[in-house]
Amino acid sequence: MATTVSAKLEQIYNPLREGILSGRWKVGDRIPTENELSAEYHCSRGTVGRALARLVQEGLVERRTSDGTRVLRNAVNPTVTPLELDACAFVYPSQRHEGMWRTLLGFQEAAAGVNRRVVSLSTGTDFRKEAEIIGRLDDFSVLGAVLLPVIVGPKEMAYYTQTLLACRLPVVLVTMNIPSMERPAVISDRFHAGYTMTQYLIGKGQRKIGFLDNTTWTRRENYLGYRQAMEEGGITDFQKWVQLDSSMVPHFEDPTRQPIELAKAYLLAHPDVEAVVGADDFIARGLVLAAEELGRHVPTDLRVVGLNHYQIAKVGGISLTTYSVDYEKMGRLSFEILNRMITEKVTTAEEVQIRGEIIPGQSA
Repeated sequence: MATTVSAKLEQIYNPLREGILSGRWKVGDRIPTENELSAEYHCSRGTVGRALARLVQEGLVERRTSDGTRVLRNAVNPTVTPLELDACAFVYPSQRHEGMWRTLLGFQEAAAGVNRRVVSLSTGTDFRKEAEIIGRLDDFSVLGAVLLPVIVGPKEMAYYTQTLLACRLPVVLVTMNIPSMERPAVISDRFHAGYTMTQYLIGKGQRKIGFLDNTTWTRRENYLGYRQAMEEGGITDFQKWVQLDSSMVPHFEDPTRQPIELAKAYLLAHPDVEAVVGADDFIARGLVLAAEELGRHVPTDLRVVGLNHYQIAKVGGISLTTYSVDYEKMGRLSFEILNRMITEKVTTAEEVQIRGEIIPGQSA
């Protein structure tokens, strides 16, 4: 398949490059969109993205999410040369997110243990930018990559899937899996997390237990664990306390602002709820702060638990009861799998799930 993808890539890249150098498209002109090129050349958008990424690397075009791909120059810039990294890459959205930088730390530590050079690439929340970087990895001397995607909906999933299909390098996914891609992945056992924290609340005598999530696309297993625990506890009317809101997007600079707004609306809509499982610690902290604003005292009037055991669980007047996730271990294991794929020339689609444990706090 790699040979076929490479040939198709050249069939797109070469005429585009020639069209730019010959002046078919002038400086400032937009070239056809990815959808148009995909239809014209009968290939995936991921392959088109890789061809465009090569043109970006040469300095011939620039790509902007809202403005398409525009020609920068009609001649090759002799100062632009391929990067010889000979390294393993870690591609992730933001170091401002605790779970991400902790995963990166584990990845770096494992690489240092075998004297493997690494490069980390931060993409932000623009999934097209991440796809562009993944497409460019094959142009560098990068041996393989660990990818930490942020996918908030089906549109992003479809685009990301096409990118993975076109990538010929060894790739390991971390924090989430896309089973249809048959790529290895290291993830937390989200079902166990949701199940464990819900059981904990039931054990505290709670019955009216809610579940609040703002990124349902990637954390459905948390909810399924909650649902299993509620059903086993004989609580059959739990759906009225469930809110799965996928309209929010990650906000790394101020990660609690949107959760507080979401939590306040949730508590106003569910005045009878006695306890809530927040799908991560940011949501749980938002629930605590929103409850205080609404005059509900935690944990006497409302018990709150979170997931992930971020530092935010420890700060503030009330510490969170949460579920630990060993992100450093996830980073180490993802590198170990990648390194084995590189050194032993093996392919695998294994999924490694890591379980955590309850970290008691004052919120429940």
